[in-house]
Amino acid sequence: MVKIARGGYLNKHRSAIFGIAALIILIGHSQGFLGAFPESFSSIIGYGGIGVTMFAFLSGIGLKQSLDKNPDLKRYYTRRVIRVLIPYLIIAGITYVERDLLYLHDIGRFFSDLSCISYWTAGRGAWYVAWTVPVYIIYPFYHWMRNKSKQKAWLPIVILVLLTAICFIVERIGSNMISRFSSPIGATIAFIIGDAVARKVVEDDKHILYYLLIGFVIAPLYILRVIYGDVIYTWFFALCGVALVSGFSLLVSLIEKTRFYRWLCTCGSASLEIYLFNLLWIGIADRFFEGYKTSLIGVAVYVGVFIATLISALLYKKVENRIVTK
Repeated sequence: MVKIARGGYLNKHRSAIFGIAALIILIGHSQGFLGAFPESFSSIIGYGGIGVTMFAFLSGIGLKQSLDKNPDLKRYYTRRVIRVLIPYLIIAGITYVERDLLYLHDIGRFFSDLSCISYWTAGRGAWYVAWTVPVYIIYPFYHWMRNKSKQKAWLPIVILVLLTAICFIVERIGSNMISRFSSPIGATIAFIIGDAVARKVVEDDKHILYYLLIGFVIAPLYILRVIYGDVIYTWFFALCGVALVSGFSLLVSLIEKTRFYRWLCTCGSASLEIYLFNLLWIGIADRFFEGYKTSLIGVAVYVGVFIATLISALLYKKVENRIVTK
């Protein structure tokens, strides 16, 4: 039975929105196999990466509410290890054993990938985990600083300004670096916004409409190239992720009593597993079907990766829940 948090729209439907975000990522991650379609179609599918900033925004809300409710750091870190680190080590471990050890016979690459060092040095691997682990480690300190401050708005504002400045500097250093750092910076922006509005999410549903307006304004401006650049791109992904979470929280309230809603909640409970298994299946498909990405076979592979990811992630989560309950 999936537990659904109570409160405002965002709190009440958070599991379902996590599920939607996971499916959006799943749709976007395998766009390379859709070469048989026009490039414009693949470009649209590629925006599926915005699901990760949805994850980050929801995580900011969740961690803030969790520490406000129970500031016990031992409990906080234990839950993060169980929810993030253990699934990552198991699923990513399978991924990297298969690719780095069995296929490439490179033990150094295996440890570099598994530790997420390879993302920061070579742009390779599960960047969301490479971002999540350090953010989750330092978040209690950030939470403590905000609670101690009389002017609670100054710290997130300062950090958002610093992140924008870092993004601008990295953009000037080189395009390869900005492509590697823009996603973590965008996720951090969304996370900081989530933390900042966590209490309002419970107290006042009307704020959802304000988040929606942000996405409505920046999305067409960026897509139509009225404003552009890597810094704008980073903020675009962050703010549109916030807007999508807000919009979907209103939409899923209309289907709350349906089986599809419950299924979305189930996917939400396995959102990290969906992300990780998707990387595993994409890697395998890339190796065996590299030459078919511009054909209908590539489309079939795309569908196969989608289905295999869902089945493996949901089965893993089912087994995990049985082990935990025992």
